[in-house]
Amino acid sequence: MTKREKIIVGVMCLTIVYGAYELLGTRGIKKSTPSAAPQTNPADETRKFATEMTQKLVAERVGSEAQHAVNQASSPWTKDPFLQSAALIESKPSEQPTGPKQVAAAKEPAPAFTFTGFLQIGDTRLAIINGLEYAVGDMIGTSGNYLESISPDGVVISSPNGEKIQLTLSEID
Repeated sequence: MTKREKIIVGVMCLTIVYGAYELLGTRGIKKSTPSAAPQTNPADETRKFATEMTQKLVAERVGSEAQHAVNQASSPWTKDPFLQSAALIESKPSEQPTGPKQVAAAKEPAPAFTFTGFLQIGDTRLAIINGLEYAVGDMIGTSGNYLESISPDGVVISSPNGEKIQLTLSEID
């Protein structure tokens, strides 16, 4: 056996002896355990925590920025943040007009559309109408109008009653 092999076998024997000592030698000796803390009721701890947190929240003053945000949230809005639709949405249909003058008055005006942009990505063409992107076949608004065709110079919009609206590209101010 070479010197190197003798060292490896010696270290292995020492490891086995130490493992046997740890495993078998400490059975008779009881290890001292730390003294157990007195048992407390978890409900009492929870109540104590809730009381402390409530006291801290009451003691802490609300900052001026937070107070301003609370005041602004409760005040009425001066401007509606949502887009306005040209189509009216009613939960119940109103009474149908019967006379010729009432029929003419009941006819809704054509919705105003503005074609302001054209995008082509590969074979996909998109039109920007009233600030939103639409592809061919997409419904525009809630009135049933849909985009029939798109070209770089204009678009054709079809309505549910078969009318076609042609729009040309317009510049935005």
